[in-house]
Amino acid sequence: ADSAYVTIQYNIQEFTCSDIGSWQSVIVTGTDPAGRSAEASILVTAQDTLPPLVVVNSPVDLMLDASGAATLTQQSLTFTTLSDNCNGNIYVSFSREYFYADDVGNSIPVWVYVEDQRGNRDSTVVLINVIDDVARETIIEKSIQGKEIINRGDTVTFVITVTNRYGGDRNLVIVDRLPAGLSLVEEKVPNNAYVDLTKQVVTINHGFLGEGETVNYAIVARAEQEGVWVNHAYLSRVNKQIGEAEATLNVLQPALTLTAKIREGDYTNAGLDPAVYNVPRDYHLVATLENSSSATVERVDVQIVYNPFVQQFAGSSGGADVENNDGTIRWTVYNFEGNLKNNLEITFVPLIAATYTFVNQITTQLEYEDPSDNIASVTVNQSIVNVPNVLTSEHPELYIESLANPAIEKAVMRVVNTWGNQVYYVYVPKDEIHRYTCWFNASKLARGTYWYELVIYYENGSSYTIKDFVEVLK
Repeated sequence: ADSAYVTIQYNIQEFTCSDIGSWQSVIVTGTDPAGRSAEASILVTAQDTLPPLVVVNSPVDLMLDASGAATLTQQSLTFTTLSDNCNGNIYVSFSREYFYADDVGNSIPVWVYVEDQRGNRDSTVVLINVIDDVARETIIEKSIQGKEIINRGDTVTFVITVTNRYGGDRNLVIVDRLPAGLSLVEEKVPNNAYVDLTKQVVTINHGFLGEGETVNYAIVARAEQEGVWVNHAYLSRVNKQIGEAEATLNVLQPALTLTAKIREGDYTNAGLDPAVYNVPRDYHLVATLENSSSATVERVDVQIVYNPFVQQFAGSSGGADVENNDGTIRWTVYNFEGNLKNNLEITFVPLIAATYTFVNQITTQLEYEDPSDNIASVTVNQSIVNVPNVLTSEHPELYIESLANPAIEKAVMRVVNTWGNQVYYVYVPKDEIHRYTCWFNASKLARGTYWYELVIYYENGSSYTIKDFVEVLK
């Protein structure tokens, strides 16, 4: 028969959500106009492809808890519509769930995703306003571990203490700015710190600090210049400064001086006529080491060289080591406190006639060692002190403060760059060496590190060499 005139009927025509996922046998009956019919059986299942419907009130206020955090949940929202055609479970999720103090004051768009049991999905956007009405107080303090008065070249440890008094706090950032007279000891910065050596700034991203908790950070610096230096530290929450602390350090040039003289003593064999028996007179080398600053020097090494004519060592006070044959005395003082003196006396008995005097033939050398193992030298009566290590465009001259000493014959300075190329050379005769002599002008040199060697020659044929570096900042 012509299929256009065949009537088709099904024994089951309607399906519900309960039929989803199950297969049913449906009998299909076809009847033509003559009343003849035929049947066939097919399997049918129902499907759901409609997404759930969702409408949310916006914006939504989300309150931070005492720890400074908030979590977005389904209960945080007001749904004007949240339905599914099969009335099944609807799963709600978000593009972002967690919010913190740095979100306060911002209107943050968040996607709300809805999904039914069949995987049909829809979404909408809601604006989240994060609010913090919890009273929080976090403070920052700064102190110096150890002495607040130190020598140039010493290291100092600044301790930063951050305490949350109540409320808890998140997203805490500490910024420490070193003053110009100090340089950062980079290998001793905290592990969670970012260092900008150019600006001498240390940034510590601490993050969360619970209620009543305290954290300490140590910043180690080296004293490069004399003066009173104030080290500042700043505490911020979400890029907003909430605290500031400072510590003041006094950096001194150790005022170490050494004087030495020869004093004639008695005849060693009292009662004998020296004119008859040629009995030698003993001599006393009296040395005084003085620290006129208020800073304590960890170690002082003194070397005294006297005329090495044949002589007999008789005794000493002050703990010096005497190398009798080469005319050298070495004297070490540990933990030399400020505003104190340390005295040494050495007694000699010459093996020749007592008429010989060596008062004008004493030379002395003094060195001090700071806790960071940096050596600076001071030579008494032929002294080189106060050698700066930083030159700037405002102050490009390298001045070496030198005490007047008629025993100096001449001096030569040579400066090289980091590649070893000589960039400066100067010869200074005796009559041009005075208390303040400009040895080196860096105004025409590029920024960088330069090394110099200064050799001072004395009239007695000896010499003294200083080798050091200087940083040129432009």
